[in-house]
Amino acid sequence: MLPLLVEPEALNNHLNNERLLIIDLCSDENYGRFHLPSAIHISPSELVSGIKPASGRLPSTERLQQLFARIGYSRDKHIVAY
Repeated sequence: MLPLLVEPEALNNHLNNERLLIIDLCSDENYGRFHLPSAIHISPSELVSGIKPASGRLPSTERLQQLFARIGYSRDKHIVAY
């Protein structure tokens, strides 16, 4: 589908592709002002456990599964994150 690194011009040609999930990882404020069409916002804090002393570790499998369900992820999807 798309290479690992995608230039904006190349992504623009795929914005309506049903197999593409565009994930926005910026702040809530920036998402509200500048997100790409059809981008799904994921707060960076959703991708870490937040539990000390290693708060940057991945969250639990259950929490990740809930996140993947919320964004509509499935194995046939291609994810572009920015």
